[in-house]
Amino acid sequence: MSISIRLYQSKDRDAVRGICKETAWDSYKKCEKKLETVPIMFMDYFIEQEPQNVLVAVDKEDHPVGYIICATDTRKYIRNNLRIYLPRVLKQYWPPAYLIPAMCLSLSRIKEYPCHMHIDITESCQHMGIGSRLIDALIEHLKKQNFHSLAICSVDRNSPGYGFYRHYGFHEIWTLGKTLVSMAIEF
Repeated sequence: MSISIRLYQSKDRDAVRGICKETAWDSYKKCEKKLETVPIMFMDYFIEQEPQNVLVAVDKEDHPVGYIICATDTRKYIRNNLRIYLPRVLKQYWPPAYLIPAMCLSLSRIKEYPCHMHIDITESCQHMGIGSRLIDALIEHLKKQNFHSLAICSVDRNSPGYGFYRHYGFHEIWTLGKTLVSMAIEF
């Protein structure tokens, strides 16, 4: 399968929000109202506030199959999530809303890493090297902006993602609980 990496375009909005929901936790997929909160919490800030820091993996028909999203200003991310996206989640379905303040608190603990990222790839395109290519492209993109590190807010040590990030070169920088950690890489 031929995959290219390019900057996000506004035409990608529905597709990347769909990938965000497709890759959501199974418990969220069991409740449509809960599932609808996922892109609000984990995608909308990036495509609305920092679309220039969103990279998309696309197939030969230019259809998104994955993405990497990055915030380069943690204070702005926290402020806007509490001001804009938390009320949107509360309006949609309130129980998942606790995740936004929890993410903001975690990010405030790792403020020496101003850039943080999240990555998602459709299940049919996983294990094809796309994740590494997305991180490579994001790091090059951030270097051009004079950034020198990148963090991940939370990763479960028991998840496949943890091994992927460790193999890529990320290291633990903060423990959030028994198995949740924040990770970072310097470049």
